[in-house]
Amino acid sequence: MLMMLLGVTVQIVVVGQKSFSRMVWLKRKEPASFKQIVPCPGDFHTAVHLLMAMHILWWKPLVSCLIQHTGFSELSIDGEWSSVELYNRYRQFYEAIIVGVLTYIVEVVPDNLLAQLDLFVEVALDKNQGKLQK
Repeated sequence: MLMMLLGVTVQIVVVGQKSFSRMVWLKRKEPASFKQIVPCPGDFHTAVHLLMAMHILWWKPLVSCLIQHTGFSELSIDGEWSSVELYNRYRQFYEAIIVGVLTYIVEVVPDNLLAQLDLFVEVALDKNQGKLQK
């Protein structure tokens, strides 16, 4: 359907990092020969960069404080995540944070609030106005 509307043949190819890099290189070297190919990074590549983006967004307001106050992973997690090769280390760290936060919420928040998300958010807004404590 899209091909008929645009009048263009496009081949969207979802691949791993090595194939993605090679396709981009081919498109740059011979653009006319590979103009119909649109390489897209695969699941792993996407997951790594999404987690790296989350790390950048949450490092200063939350994660650095958690590490500073708990000492959890202070020797292995840094604000400057510079290498994809460290993905498993950061993934495990963030999975542990997620499990910890959810465990805390389930233990502290009454069941009736967990079952009614709108009410839970309303009560939480009254308790914390989003002001940072210094």
